[in-house]
Amino acid sequence: MRYFFQRPLVGEIEQCLKINQNLIVMLLGARRTGKTTALNQLVERMETRNWPVVFRSFDSSSPSGQKGGSISGQDNSANDLYASWQEARQHAQTQAQPVLLVFDEIQGVAGWHRLVKGLWDEDQSTDANIKVVLTGSAPLYLERGAADKLLGRYVVVDCPHWSLAEMAEVFGHDLDRYLFFGGYPLSVPEKEWRRFVHQIIDVFVIRDLLSVVPDIRNKEGLLRMLPALFHYAGRVVSYNTLTKLVPEVSNTTTLARYLDYFKHMRLVTGLPNYSPLPHGRRPSPKIVVHNNALITAGLTGTFADFRADATLRGRLIKNAGG
Repeated sequence: MRYFFQRPLVGEIEQCLKINQNLIVMLLGARRTGKTTALNQLVERMETRNWPVVFRSFDSSSPSGQKGGSISGQDNSANDLYASWQEARQHAQTQAQPVLLVFDEIQGVAGWHRLVKGLWDEDQSTDANIKVVLTGSAPLYLERGAADKLLGRYVVVDCPHWSLAEMAEVFGHDLDRYLFFGGYPLSVPEKEWRRFVHQIIDVFVIRDLLSVVPDIRNKEGLLRMLPALFHYAGRVVSYNTLTKLVPEVSNTTTLARYLDYFKHMRLVTGLPNYSPLPHGRRPSPKIVVHNNALITAGLTGTFADFRADATLRGRLIKNAGG
């Protein structure tokens, strides 16, 4: 498949693959930001250089793919990972070029970090020239696992939401359309766009978030906090205000921890006020939502209403700038 547009991050991944130590490349980002498309473009680029490629997706919405391999006590996804790695090793034994081994949505494999660590360490002892790329839409979960099991073995490439320049080049969006429709790579009628964003929030974001923190005590409070943060996008909000909006979570330390979860999920960041002196207490953060679509999809007004609302426009400009 040929693509008419390629994001700069494809080149960033390629640069990481040139590292002599064969470090694992982890491409992390929120759902529907174009990670799989970037991987497909990378695969095409490497195939033109005669690199053997082994590609396996663990996205639950993707076809299951070819099964193979066997690891006693592991589920099928672990078996598939093992089989794909063995296939890459076979190529490495017979090919002069490096082998590109890609695992898309690796969070779909239970215990993935332990499996990847063991297989990667074996390859280093045999000098197998295998370049491993992992992607995932649950960045907090993946970064935790990597920091725990893969320390010193990987490098992270971030896949952000689309910028104004990218949306303008591909979909012809001007500033107003970008402020309202945000940075998801699609251009559809407003009703379909709103349904698309709600699906991302209700299905993918919530599912990924709960998979990251399955042992959290107050799931309802965590989930109610997210729309409250969308409401305060581009504004400073005190933790005391948030406790009133989310009464299930009355502890400011817990609220700050939840906000940190959202930051690592590439959803919302709380920017603290700058001070050259240490704060005596936790400062009130300025809320920045990573994609304006997450804000506007929950509003009742249309794009036409937004263009007539100077206050809302100013708020969305502040958030987009953040």
